[in-house]
Amino acid sequence: MAGDDPDQLIHADLAGNVLIDGAGAAVVIDVAPAWRPQRWAEAVCVLDSVMWHGAAPTALDKWRTGVEREAMLRALAFRLLADDPVAPERYRPALKALGVVGPRGLARAGSGVTA
Repeated sequence: MAGDDPDQLIHADLAGNVLIDGAGAAVVIDVAPAWRPQRWAEAVCVLDSVMWHGAAPTALDKWRTGVEREAMLRALAFRLLADDPVAPERYRPALKALGVVGPRGLARAGSGVTA
């Protein structure tokens, strides 16, 4: 990724692992430390929010271009490969929102290149 987003200690699975206590304070219930760029951690959190926690696919809009797109594509690859069992069909709405669809699954829209 871009040099302006150096690796640092991040939480690799933040969405779904934060609860709000009775006083309104956020409490992390499960820590998944990793050494990755902050933008990647944010992308994973946004992706998880769309995929599993009911956020609208429009949450992915800012992730369609530039270094944000690169971070989101890496987050998608991470989640897809970490699935057990691997279920790429579940990712189709997120891929479509990012413009990454093709006749055989994962591909760049309009490029004719399939993965």
